Amino acid sequence: MKIKGTHFFWVLNFSGFLILFGSKKSIAIDQIPYNTRLSPFSAIGTTVRGDIRTVGMSGATVGLGDTFIASLDNPAGLAMGLNGADSNFATNIIYDRNIQNFDNSLSTYELGVAFNQYPWGFSFGYISPYREGQTYSLMNSPDMPKTLSVSTREFHFSVAHLFFKNRLSVGLSLILGQSVQEILSVTNSQEVNAQSYSLGSTIGVSYQLPHRILFGLSYRLPMSYPGGGFSQNTPELPNFLQPLETPGRLGIGVGWIPNRFFRTDFTGFILGSTPRTTLLRDEATSIGENITFQPRLGAAYDFLDFKELKGTLFGGTYYETSRAEKTSDRFHQTVGMEIKPWIFNLGWGLDIASGYRNYIVSLGINPFKIMSKIDLIPTPWHPRYAKAFPPPFYQSDQGLSRPLVKHWVAHDPDLNPIQIGLNIPHNIEKKSEKISQAISDILSPPKKKRKLAHPKKLE
Repeated sequence: MKIKGTHFFWVLNFSGFLILFGSKKSIAIDQIPYNTRLSPFSAIGTTVRGDIRTVGMSGATVGLGDTFIASLDNPAGLAMGLNGADSNFATNIIYDRNIQNFDNSLSTYELGVAFNQYPWGFSFGYISPYREGQTYSLMNSPDMPKTLSVSTREFHFSVAHLFFKNRLSVGLSLILGQSVQEILSVTNSQEVNAQSYSLGSTIGVSYQLPHRILFGLSYRLPMSYPGGGFSQNTPELPNFLQPLETPGRLGIGVGWIPNRFFRTDFTGFILGSTPRTTLLRDEATSIGENITFQPRLGAAYDFLDFKELKGTLFGGTYYETSRAEKTSDRFHQTVGMEIKPWIFNLGWGLDIASGYRNYIVSLGINPFKIMSKIDLIPTPWHPRYAKAFPPPFYQSDQGLSRPLVKHWVAHDPDLNPIQIGLNIPHNIEKKSEKISQAISDILSPPKKKRKLAHPKKLE
């Protein structure tokens, strides 16, 4: 296994940062236009969530699926396109007028690890794919605003395997989902917190065509949450604890990887219907009554390739077909950039459309590179560095994952990621002993032996 191209980063939303540290402004409190909840919720969004790479590429991932977050849409990419290992911690803070008041933000989170050991690929992690909520004035208690929130969280475990001489990869994700429905007072004291659970799965395939064109196909099963089963009384908003419905989703993608510096993908998602579901803010606004198609196009280009400096540009666009009535469809433009000097990762991403914005800034470190530099894990082989602005479209399989290389030659001994992980504690112990001995030698240098003088010879 090659441990390369990995990153672990803390992500901050730039616009949220300005609100926190800039001038304060008053936010209007909307009123919920119903006094009793009657409809279930639709727990799926139509905008792109994830790390800078995924957002920057407009969520075009089904053809590639070569990172932890990208493999959530097609787990087959873990064995086909992933080159080594990948770790992610990301948060998205989003302002979306189609969902709620534009002055209020929505936050989602992702955390996970992906790695492969030919011919297998694996990943596990946590994401929060949907959230809707803000402070509202309720008809039953207009003088006591409440913060209402509906969200889902998912734990994913995925596995993939190669077949037919690396031409075909098949992947499966098992999903444990949790829905959370909350009612908080304006002082953020918890009044209602109800969780319910659901099981789901995603199956995906990736087929390699000539010239490293990858065709991807995936299907995610529908999921249904009971919504707390009406087990808690909600006098402020009766029957608030409604079920949550996530529709089935078919993904079709075509990716192209001419070399290790450039990759592009076109993906289309077909989302099933969720009849009778409505938005939290307004039961008169139904959502998901019809099947919708969501096309996405994105690309990534490594424009800097030095030993201690990497740089990647991302770009894309997608058409968001609205699932909520009374809201219009939107074209999104996405861009992003990551710079990786030495052990650090710096980056930013932008997704913007009419009534929508998501600014992401990442600041972090590369844990695998740190462990490699202090000899806790082996340093993998790397092809010759291309320096600045390598040609993006020439055909070369050098430095790509093993299934994409026509004539594979092992440059490293077999690096088993599981064995490497098991060896880390032992390597830490050995490194600590060396450091302790070095400190001891500095503080207490060994005494030099005194040379005995030879007695003078008698004359």
